[in-house]
Amino acid sequence: SDVCSSDLHGVSFGHWTFLRILWQRDGLTQRELSGEAGVMFYRFGGGTQVDRVLGEGLKIIAPWDTMFIYDLRVQETKHQMAVLTNEGMTVTLNLSIRCHPEPDLVGLLQKNVGPDYRNKIVIPEVESALRTTLGNFPMRDVYGSQRAVIQEAINQSLEQVQQKFVKIDGVILREVMLPDKVRDSVEEKMIQKEMLESYEFRTTIAELESKRRLTERS
Repeated sequence: SDVCSSDLHGVSFGHWTFLRILWQRDGLTQRELSGEAGVMFYRFGGGTQVDRVLGEGLKIIAPWDTMFIYDLRVQETKHQMAVLTNEGMTVTLNLSIRCHPEPDLVGLLQKNVGPDYRNKIVIPEVESALRTTLGNFPMRDVYGSQRAVIQEAINQSLEQVQQKFVKIDGVILREVMLPDKVRDSVEEKMIQKEMLESYEFRTTIAELESKRRLTERS
């Protein structure tokens, strides 16, 4: 068919000619989106387009407009923070925070928060949830053998976080650090506790064995 009388990808020949002139004269740009979403800012057409999110595919952008790109895939952010246990002891946490923007709300995210949403809303919300949660536990549980219980409590607290525009997929507690003197003291107490439990276990076994032998003799 005649190109002049038909549309190419929904764009008329006249528009393609105009776009080509812009491309050659004013630096018209293009961007291929993959696993991403785009939000347009039209300088002469209403500013940020909050109700229209551009999906995957090739996008053509006029030189006076701007397209903000958001990665929709799950992203991981390493973060370190200090919290207080219920005893008032400070512990330092190394975290791995996983999150991604809500695809349908990227326009609102751009208008209300911007590309730095992880530092502006995600990390503060996570820190708030963790300080509230870990403030209910003693230091020995946070640092010791109850890490699985602590992780579950963290997950439950994050489920209650109503995060605007962004979904928090999970927070992994990678490491718990104490001041050196406190850590040495805690580890010593933990060793002593394990030795005592081991001794009590061996004593119980010996008593049971003694009773068994008495029963056999009788």
